[in-house]
Amino acid sequence: MIDKTELKLYVLHKNQKGEWGMWREYFKNSTAVYWQAANDLQMSDINWYLKRTDVGPRKRVALLKDYINKQQKIYQQLAPEPNHFQICR
Repeated sequence: MIDKTELKLYVLHKNQKGEWGMWREYFKNSTAVYWQAANDLQMSDINWYLKRTDVGPRKRVALLKDYINKQQKIYQQLAPEPNHFQICR
């Protein structure tokens, strides 16, 4: 069982296997989370930031962190609201 308080939700990072991805919730503020591997576009962007040679290593890391923060904000906004109280007619 994974303790959700230890997880950083919607933050792109490498897991213990060295794979890029993020922990996501099924619904906002839910107790169930799952691992979603980074998609091809995200991997392309990550590799581009890591392999840049036109900036120094500190700037490269700062730009990658900025990209990760933007992705986090997007995925937090996309998380669906739970629909416990919707009544079907």
